[in-house]
Amino acid sequence: MAPIVSEIADQLVERGFHVAESAFAHEHSVEVQLPFLQYLFGADFPFVPICVKLPALDELMNAGEIIAQVLGESRGVLIASSDFTHYQPQSVASQIDRKAIDRILSLDGEGFYNSLVTERLSICGGGAITILIQAAHILGLGRTRLLSYGTSGDVTGDKSSVVGYAAIALGREDNDQ
Repeated sequence: MAPIVSEIADQLVERGFHVAESAFAHEHSVEVQLPFLQYLFGADFPFVPICVKLPALDELMNAGEIIAQVLGESRGVLIASSDFTHYQPQSVASQIDRKAIDRILSLDGEGFYNSLVTERLSICGGGAITILIQAAHILGLGRTRLLSYGTSGDVTGDKSSVVGYAAIALGREDNDQ
């Protein structure tokens, strides 16, 4: 199992993050992502798991600011994991997801959050994505790229009711990170 970086976790808690082990009881994103991360970085790479619901925008923006402060110039990778639109026809899902992706690519955390709430988007990791956008903005990760977009219909052939998926990278403008 990958060890948790207690120094970073402690700093996050000191600045207002809450420890709630029950948050992970019905959340599966860490266990889904962990094998991929271990493949890329080794079985014992250090990390800090954070599970996020969808609280008020100011709480998410504050969390992004705290993460940016704690990380500062340290090396590391921030990951927000979520699927996108759920159970819509592919043509509808693609349109909805494209608007959300455009907001992420432009680092528009407030616009992304407002779309989640007002349009009732079914992006279940929207809180984590909002936090990531805010932290990326503060850390100067303005080099954004859509790496891939697809839906479950691309694999199954059934495009009547799909789930959307996107891989987006945010990095520094001045290098390839």
